[in-house]
Amino acid sequence: MPSPFSLEPLEGVFQQMRSLEERTGRVLCSNAGEFKVGDQLYSVPRMRYCDGAADDPLRIGIFGSIHGDEPVGAYALIEFFAELAQNEQDTCGYDLVGYPVCNPTGFAKKTRDNHDGKDLNREFWRGSTQEEVRILEKEILARNFHGIISLHADDTSEGIYGFVQGAALYHDLLRPALKSAGAFLPVNGAAEIDGFTAFDGLIRDCYPGVLSTHPELEIKPFELIFETPGKEPLHRQITATKSFLYSVLRNYRSFISYAQNL
Repeated sequence: MPSPFSLEPLEGVFQQMRSLEERTGRVLCSNAGEFKVGDQLYSVPRMRYCDGAADDPLRIGIFGSIHGDEPVGAYALIEFFAELAQNEQDTCGYDLVGYPVCNPTGFAKKTRDNHDGKDLNREFWRGSTQEEVRILEKEILARNFHGIISLHADDTSEGIYGFVQGAALYHDLLRPALKSAGAFLPVNGAAEIDGFTAFDGLIRDCYPGVLSTHPELEIKPFELIFETPGKEPLHRQITATKSFLYSVLRNYRSFISYAQNL
C-alpha cells in the first residue's frame, strides 16, 4: 500500500481506500456525495464496516479532517478500518461508518478552511450553503447514528484532550478513552483548553456549529471530539487516535449492555 506521505493528499487517501477494499473484501468504500469547484469534481469519501451478525447493530459515525490541515483523522481512520477487518471481535454488534476526509478541498490544499474560506466546523445546522456540510448533514440524518466521533489535531496543545456531550458518558466513554490514548501521547492537564474550562483533558462545552447531530432530535446520540497535539509526529497521533477509538467501542458496548439490564 503506498505511503500517504509520498502522494498528493487526496489521491493518497483514495488509493489507500481502494487498496483496503480490495485486500479485505469487508470494508465497503464509496462517496457520501460529490460537488464541483469550477471544473474540478470533489467527493466526500465514506467507508463502512458492519457486523452482519447483529439484528440491530450500534451505528457509529466517525469523522476525520473537517479541517483540511489536520490529516491525522483521515490516516487514522483508514488504519483503524483495516485493523477492524482483521478482527471481528472488535466490531461485534457495530455498524461503523467512517468519513476520512470531510473537507476535501481544504485537505487537498492543506488548509484549515475549505475552498470558500469557510471553517466547516462552524457551519452545521445553521442553513449552510457549503456543499460538504450539506452532504454530511444528510448522512447524519439518514443514518440515525447512536454515536458521533470527530477526530481533530490542535497544534497549540501539548497533549490530547476531548469534548463530550452527555453527563453519563463523561466517565463511561471519554475518560477511559483518553486514558487509553494517553499511553501514547500526554494528556493536556491545563485548567483551560481552547478557551474552555477543562479537567484532566475533559471539556463539556463546545463551539456552536460544530459537526454534530441535529439539535432538535428528541433522542440524541453521544458526541465525542478527540484532539491530538498537532505538533507531535503524525504516526504517534495516529496510534493514539486508534487507541481512543478502540476504547470507545469497548466501553460503549459495555455501557449499552449495562443500561439494558437496569
